[in-house]
Amino acid sequence: MLKQSTASLQTINGCDSTVTLNLSVTPLNNQTFNATICEGEIYNQNGFMANQTGTYTREVVANGCTSTWTLNLTVTPTNNQTFNATICQGEIYNENGFMANQSGTYTREVVENGCTSIWTLNLTVLPVYAQTISATICEGESYTFNTASLQTINGCDSTVTLNLSVTPLNNQTFNATICQGEIYNQNGFMANESGTYTREVVENGCTSIWTLNLTVLPLQTETIDETICYGETFTYNGQTYSQTGTYTTVVEGEDGACNTEVTINLVVRDANADIDELVVLNNADLPYEFMGNEYTDYGTYVVTVQDENGCEQVYNLTIQHNSGLNAVESNVLVSVYPNPTIDNATLRVEGLTEDATVVVTDQTGRMISSERLALGQTEMTINSASLAEGVYYIRIITSNSTRTEKLIRR
Repeated sequence: MLKQSTASLQTINGCDSTVTLNLSVTPLNNQTFNATICEGEIYNQNGFMANQTGTYTREVVANGCTSTWTLNLTVTPTNNQTFNATICQGEIYNENGFMANQSGTYTREVVENGCTSIWTLNLTVLPVYAQTISATICEGESYTFNTASLQTINGCDSTVTLNLSVTPLNNQTFNATICQGEIYNQNGFMANESGTYTREVVENGCTSIWTLNLTVLPLQTETIDETICYGETFTYNGQTYSQTGTYTTVVEGEDGACNTEVTINLVVRDANADIDELVVLNNADLPYEFMGNEYTDYGTYVVTVQDENGCEQVYNLTIQHNSGLNAVESNVLVSVYPNPTIDNATLRVEGLTEDATVVVTDQTGRMISSERLALGQTEMTINSASLAEGVYYIRIITSNSTRTEKLIRR
């Protein structure tokens, strides 16, 4: 609030002076607060701190002026209560918001007028002279029982109770199919022939009947006749075969079908290593035709052709002059052992009259090795262990003869 006032004064010189006062009045900020709290709480607002019903004041200085703040505080008392109750065993105390059936102390919070009170229940459960009989029978059986109600000295009834449990029978039927040669070994059964089987199964003291209806499907069979060439392999059902013989393998059935027992009759055609030696009477007889090929020089040739089954057949063709220049000495004895071999072989030569060269070739005529066999040396080791499986040729060559032996590496 702003007020203005003026006054006229005379100066010492006889002249009037005018003084003007502008007065500002700051209003007081007196306030009154009415509040309610619950018993046990503390009012802590607007600079007050109190926990009992009453009127409280405090001075508040603002802008140099002192105002008075007043608190009218009401403390609402809590309604804490304790209930002592007795019930009989088997009953439920369901009053004052409690629900209990066992002796003990229970508490709950009750909100009234915005304040929380604690209600306490001291519950005593009086025992009854109760007898409980528990019995179990099997499905289809019966149990005889008499009941009676009695009054105890505390006013609680006593009861004889029968808890009867009827165990259901677990009769089951199993329908199963297996393949011939298999054994059904489930659910306590073990059988391998078609038929109906039963067994008694005791569970929880009750005997159930389990039945198995078993069907045995016949085993499927198949025969495969196969012929391959020497050095080839036949693969079936993930297995590889390379020797003549009869083999049995089982092919697993698909989509629940039974397995098939397959018999394989395998024939492996032997490699042909016949030596065809031809003596040409004079040079006019050259060239010489053999297996569709012409030969214009004397010597030994490896000839590879296919037979009527498409297998490679290997021939050693020796063309000699009738003069005997390339004739094989009849008194030379040659042997190779072991033959066939899976390791190194031994060449034995007897009757040579001069040094010889021992040449090892494969079926195509490609030279594998060449070594000198000295006069008087009768044995030599052929390093066949490092060779692949197949047929090889050992040639003993002198100045006037050539002798060829076949070596089979397994």
